[in-house]
Amino acid sequence: MRLFLFALAVALASAGCQTKSKVLGAPSDAGISKPYEAPMDKVQRATRDALAEAQFGIKEKETKYLDDARYQILAGQGLSAGSTGRYVRVIIENEKTRCTVRVLVESKVDSQAATPADIAIGEDLHKRIAARIAK
Repeated sequence: MRLFLFALAVALASAGCQTKSKVLGAPSDAGISKPYEAPMDKVQRATRDALAEAQFGIKEKETKYLDDARYQILAGQGLSAGSTGRYVRVIIENEKTRCTVRVLVESKVDSQAATPADIAIGEDLHKRIAARIAK
C-alpha cells in the first residue's frame, strides 16, 4: 500500500511539473481574453486579489514583466478535496487607456472533465477581476 501511495505521489508531482512548463510555454495570446478600461496598476492589483480570493497562490519567481507592455502572473492551486490542482497564467497587456487580460487555466491532472472546469474557472477569474476594477 505504501508503495502505491508513493508511486501516486510521484506521478502527481511529475504531472504538476509538466503542467507548469506547458502553461509557461503556451503562446502569450492563449487563454480567455477580455479588455478592461483601467490603468495597469489597478488591473494588476485586481488580478492578484481575484487569484487570492479563488484560492490560487501566486508563484512570485515566475511573476514578472515580459517586456514594457506585458506583465505575467503565474499562480497555482494544490490538490484538495474535489480538486486535482491547477496552474493559472495571467498576462496583462498595457494598451495606454486600457489593459487586455488573458487567463489560461490548466489542470495538473488531465481528464475529460478538466477542460470545461478550467474554462469555467478562467471565466470566474475574469468576473472577479471585473468586479474589483468596478469598485
